[in-house]
Amino acid sequence: MVNSLNKKKVLKDKKRQSSKRKYGTLIKNHRKEIEKCLGQTNVDLTNLKKLFRQTQKILDKAVQKGVIHKNNAADKKSKYSQKINNLEKEISLGDSAPIVVCI
Repeated sequence: MVNSLNKKKVLKDKKRQSSKRKYGTLIKNHRKEIEKCLGQTNVDLTNLKKLFRQTQKILDKAVQKGVIHKNNAADKKSKYSQKINNLEKEISLGDSAPIVVCI
């Protein structure tokens, strides 16, 4: 009896572990893609925002599944959005700001 319950527990644990690993790798891969886009000199903001929306969905699903804590997901989303907003401000200032030469 105990042995059969142990086998069931092991199977459940493997199933949970695989789903947690799936979401963990998705989060990690999207983070790497966002960082790569932010590191480029010419950034496509529409592509970056689309990638950020996908990352938000993945983080929310991971919270629902219990893979990460909701505050952890909120921190990650906040950091990504801050970086994207700062980049957007830099680009908008760079386009409209006049060139000042100090002699």
